[in-house]
Amino acid sequence: GWSSENFQVSSCDFASLHLMKEAEPRIPLGALVHGGERPWDVTPSQLADRVAEIRELRPQTVNVTLPSLTNETAALIRRAGAEPLVWTCDEPHPQRMTRDQRASIARRLFDNRVRAVISDYPGPMLALLGEHFDGR
Repeated sequence: GWSSENFQVSSCDFASLHLMKEAEPRIPLGALVHGGERPWDVTPSQLADRVAEIRELRPQTVNVTLPSLTNETAALIRRAGAEPLVWTCDEPHPQRMTRDQRASIARRLFDNRVRAVISDYPGPMLALLGEHFDGR
């Protein structure tokens, strides 16, 4: 059967995440971090500020946009005790990207050991990763 560990609640509303933690502390939390306006990308400085805000929340993941994922931001997230998770917003469909663009995304995700991507195109994103890394 399903247990609370099979789920994760992610939100950019940190007050709601605190309420969720109080209501059911076994459910993993993801802090969705953004830069305040579309396209929602966050700078390393903004991310550092947001991570400091959520320190006591202790989320399992800190979720940033794909363009916000860099070696620096992934390291910052891990130093805070969380794992990086990536979400996309208005990204082009992977089939509309060039092979080099797809390879760059796959390399960035693998280099930063990102284990999950929230995407409007989950199937094509999975195919993109398989195309460049044979499912590793």
